[in-house]
Amino acid sequence: MRAIKAPNSRHGFFRFRYNHLIASTYLDTFPKVMRVCYPGVEFEPHKQDGYVTIGEGSELWFAGLDDKERTEKILGMEFATLFFGECSQIHTAQYR
Repeated sequence: MRAIKAPNSRHGFFRFRYNHLIASTYLDTFPKVMRVCYPGVEFEPHKQDGYVTIGEGSELWFAGLDDKERTEKILGMEFATLFFGECSQIHTAQYR
């Protein structure tokens, strides 16, 4: 909803394992929520880059924190919203 109401904003969905995030959230939950809750809102997946454009230019980024290169890719990006799924799986010691 925030991405729809705030054009050109960026929002991040993070989970420890990238492949789990893609399988559960990106390919399953997200499209279902869009069909049920926002049937008139168009979105365009950019699977290779790991994000979806929605509404008036907003981006929803899906990133795993299990790989240093993936983590580096999102550092420095500005996000209006951060959502962390399965937080108990994220190991903070690896980022010290």
